[in-house]
Formats: sequence, structure tokens, C-alpha cells
Amino acid sequence: ELVKPVVYDKSEENEGKRACAQGCLWTVLETGLRLLHPMLPFLTEELWQRLPGRGTLGESEVESIMLASYPQYDASLCDDALDAAWGMSEMVVKSCRSLKKQYNIPNKERPVFFVKTGEGGRGKVVNFVTDIETLCGGEIRLDCEGMPESCAVSVVSEDTTAHMNLAGLAKQRVLEMVVFKVGQTVGHIRFTRHKWLLPKDRAIAINAAHALHISR
Repeated sequence: ELVKPVVYDKSEENEGKRACAQGCLWTVLETGLRLLHPMLPFLTEELWQRLPGRGTLGESEVESIMLASYPQYDASLCDDALDAAWGMSEMVVKSCRSLKKQYNIPNKERPVFFVKTGEGGRGKVVNFVTDIETLCGGEIRLDCEGMPESCAVSVVSEDTTAHMNLAGLAKQRVLEMVVFKVGQTVGHIRFTRHKWLLPKDRAIAINAAHALHISR
């Protein structure tokens, strides 16, 4: 999904990045077919033979996947820090997508998301901002100073939250969401005049209140 914008962009300025992305996809597919070959010999052979460029890869190219070397594990290619950073980024993407789904935001709209996190989490996310924006379909801001009050919130981890700015959304959509959220809140939250008795459901009530406020 991340490579779609790169592959679909056929402009001259993007030619180098597009070729690099296509090469990575080819390598992953070809390696995957060799991994699966012992279990799916006929299918993988057929697909392997149909890979682009087959027959033009030089003297080292073998005639059949049966003769190709089996992929070997290379520990030097592992990066635990990078895996952890990408894992955190995936969690942010899931939270942002969850917020868009809750508020029925269509894919064509790109809301603004504020990612509030500690220094440790910020260091993990900062290098993947562009990728997160591509996957969640919105604008990511790590600077949360001046974050508007009209934001819905989703918990990413213990020290990280994602906030979606609700300002500017279609009024009808917000009102429909308010009806649903209020009904959900009444069904799941017991409250007194001044405090919530179920803290785990506060996010639902806060989101509904924010939506009700901006829809007026």
C-alpha cells in the first residue's frame, strides 16, 4: 500500500523512485516464491516463470525455480530498533484509521491528526511521518501546541494518543455521528452530576461532546 503513490506516479521526476519501488516489489515476490516452492511446487514454478524480466537476467539465471537457491536467513539485515519504530508507527496508523471510521470520514478527505507522545515515542514516529500519512489518509502533526479543542482522541499506547481535528467536517455527518455516539455513551456509561464512574469510557463521551459542540 505504501508503494502505490510511488508506482502510480509516472512523472519524469519520480522515475528513479518508481524503478526502485518496482525492484523492491520484484525481489520480495521472487524470494517469496522460492520460499513457498517446496509446499506449492507447480504454482510457484508457473508464477516464477512469468515474472517480468525472466530470461534477461544474465548468465547466473537458472531455467527453473527448482534449480534456484533457497533463501537463507541473514542476521545482518535485522534491525530491532527499526522494527520497534515501525511497530509504533503501525499503531498510530490503526488509531487514525479507527477515528476516521468512527466519524464516517470518506477516504477522499484528509483530516489533520495530532500525535501526542513522549520523547521515546516521538523518536520512533518522526522518521515515518510520510508513510503514516499515506496509510491513514490524513495530515500528521507531531507538534501539539495550539491543538484545537474540537479533537476526537484515540489511545495508541501508554504514552501516545492520536487526536483528529473535527472542525470543518460536514455538519450532517457530525450530527449523524453524535446520535450514534450519544446512544453508545448512554448504553455504556453510568454517570453522576460531576464525574464519570467508568473512566475507560471517557474517550467515547469526550468525542461525542466535541462533535456536539462543533455541530452547533
